[in-house]
Amino acid sequence: AVPIAVISWMAFDQFLLSRFTAPWEHAERTRCIGPVDGDPKWQNTCEEPLSFTYCLIASPTHEVCRSHRLAPGEGVGDVDSAMAELGGGFVNMRRMACAEPYSVMRKPHPNNGRLQDVCG
Repeated sequence: AVPIAVISWMAFDQFLLSRFTAPWEHAERTRCIGPVDGDPKWQNTCEEPLSFTYCLIASPTHEVCRSHRLAPGEGVGDVDSAMAELGGGFVNMRRMACAEPYSVMRKPHPNNGRLQDVCG
């Protein structure tokens, strides 16, 4: 009975209680962002405003990042200028969206210290 109680408490804390005690952990909405080749590019497909950040990466030391507040149906218009600022050599990208009032932040992972995008 004790293992079942512990597992039940962990599930309750992870999926229900944390929505009230740590709501930023449930604010990730990257699934709401459409494709970069869509019209408009990276369109907000959800029915809520989002804070969206993307980074175009040329090397470990050279990247161009932009942040936007996207209303429902709105997209990003400065991808081409960010690519031009990157100056060629595009190899990767990061993108993340958060439900407002949260925004994308870079924080070290608690286990390995690597920077990761989180809502905060």
